[in-house]
Amino acid sequence: MENYLKILGRKFNYKEFDIVIIGDLHGFDKSIKIEKELIKSFKPQFVLHEMLESYNLTKEEAKSIIKSKNWKSKLFNYKSISYIFKLAKETNATFIGSDLKNHGIKNLNDYHVDRELTKQEEEDEEKLIKKRELKQADNIIRFLNKKKKLICITGTYHLRKNSVLVKTLSKLKNLNILLVYPHINGKLFYGQMDFKINELYYMYQLLPAKDL
Repeated sequence: MENYLKILGRKFNYKEFDIVIIGDLHGFDKSIKIEKELIKSFKPQFVLHEMLESYNLTKEEAKSIIKSKNWKSKLFNYKSISYIFKLAKETNATFIGSDLKNHGIKNLNDYHVDRELTKQEEEDEEKLIKKRELKQADNIIRFLNKKKKLICITGTYHLRKNSVLVKTLSKLKNLNILLVYPHINGKLFYGQMDFKINELYYMYQLLPAKDL
């Protein structure tokens, strides 16, 4: 990946960005490759990651977790997010959980159960997503206020145009915020359709973005 990106007709150096926000497809190879390359180029002090919930992770802790193959979360086991520990091991950045513990889910036994949600459950789910996105935005702003070099990795769904996260960050003034997200045919992709691997590309945009 080049040290410069050409966006909206202008050439940018990574040093010009206050934060890079990456849309993650949760373990998908192309996502991991992009994340590795951007962390290597941007050299952030901190990486905020949605899948770490509210837990923090240093390089040494990542090494220990990889060795033991044991992770303390009740929501995600080691295998499901092992790619994050490997990523943390390969960088000097501290990884920070940017979300709610257990992603705010109260009944973990019913999580990911394959069934249709009731209308009330759908409403509760929508409220929870907004709460999580606000938490992520608050964490980003907290680190930006400390003038820390920052990358944020979050599920691509949270980068849709009307999300609480995008709306909140779009209001920030005098900041260069870079969004890096997967798309198909120019549209934000978060797993809502079947696709062929050669149809998936990553797009770069400055925030606020019109094309999400």
